[in-house]
Amino acid sequence: MDANNQSVLAKITTLIHSLTHTKEEIEMVADEVDDCNLRIALNGLSQESSIFAAELCLQFRNSGIHFPRLSLEELHGSNTMAEELTEGPGDELSYICTRNERFLMAAYNMILNENFLFPGLRDIMTYQLDSLRSAFQKIKLLNMARFGGFQTSIFSY
Repeated sequence: MDANNQSVLAKITTLIHSLTHTKEEIEMVADEVDDCNLRIALNGLSQESSIFAAELCLQFRNSGIHFPRLSLEELHGSNTMAEELTEGPGDELSYICTRNERFLMAAYNMILNENFLFPGLRDIMTYQLDSLRSAFQKIKLLNMARFGGFQTSIFSY
């Protein structure tokens, strides 16, 4: 395998492990949230992150490529931001979501900007990116709504 494909695989490894980290972190946050709709949205994001990581692993496993298990410390550019957390209602959740969203979006975009030879993978990853972007947007809106005093029920008409 050439150096370009090795570089892409290293980026995909980081993305897979970042999706796993996002799943775990969002699950912990969901356990602490009282708002039912927000908890459902967080659990949905957690599930999607897990499914997307598994889907990427399966795509490569079928090509004979296996990914090692990395610790969070080994992830390049881990899901950290230099910004400080502001104090206010919903700010902690907003911070966690923004941090994970920025990292995942950057990781997907770095890979999608590469020229690599895995047929169909670009379409799968574009779908995943759009789906994650939508999930993060829904969570942000629900988080803002729970402190804005307007109805957030997803079941109201």
